[in-house]
Amino acid sequence: MTDALPLKPAGAGTLPKSILPAALALAVLLPGSASAALYRYSYYGNPYSEGLGAVYQEGNTAESFLRMEITSPTRLAAGLTNLMNPGVSFTAWDDAGSLTYEKVFEPYLEPLPQSTLDSCEIDPDWCSTFYPYFPYRLVTAGYSYNASIFFYEMDALGTPTLWSVLLDYEYSPDDDPGIFGGRYMLTENWGPAGEVEPQDLHVAGAWPSGWSPVGAGHDNPGYWTLEVLGVPEPSALALTLGGLMGLFGLRRTPAGRGKPA
Repeated sequence: MTDALPLKPAGAGTLPKSILPAALALAVLLPGSASAALYRYSYYGNPYSEGLGAVYQEGNTAESFLRMEITSPTRLAAGLTNLMNPGVSFTAWDDAGSLTYEKVFEPYLEPLPQSTLDSCEIDPDWCSTFYPYFPYRLVTAGYSYNASIFFYEMDALGTPTLWSVLLDYEYSPDDDPGIFGGRYMLTENWGPAGEVEPQDLHVAGAWPSGWSPVGAGHDNPGYWTLEVLGVPEPSALALTLGGLMGLFGLRRTPAGRGKPA
């Protein structure tokens, strides 16, 4: 007659109820949890074909090329909508320098000081030129950024195949509205009106000297990549949870078993 199988000791092979919530919480709080995922779109241009001489203005060389990096808390969708929003970070650069999008404070009006009011009485024409909001002055940050991100079409991997992406920086000092300038970086290979000449541009200048290409490439577009950041490796997550289950799910050895007779 076959001996009866030993009874399963109480609690063996099960995860104590007091441990289960902690194990689940630990899984959620693991570094790189999917809840903190970020989507980084990176653009790699081809070497510029145009600039000012063999060594381009401000340090770009014939080997320089445009780079862009866009990071979003959500996956960006293809379409005709500007994808730049407060949750998106945007940087563009090449060998000559870089631009990073920044939201500056909104302009506001403040009363002119008495000394300026006195000067305006003496020279009204000068006053109307420099203080169009008399008897107030417009206070600005002195600079601003404009950004537009259009991913018209994407491939099966979610990377753009048709795009127009611009990061623009402009400045105009408060005390001299007759001076202004800036720079912009642009890559595009398509527009809402139809086909356009693919181009990568880094243009800079100021009034009245004018604008010129720091570097430019024509009809030779680069490519985009998409990287998902902050997502745990499946193997690491499985090992962690497996270890927890193994630690608390071990059978307890019944008293007296396994000892020599």
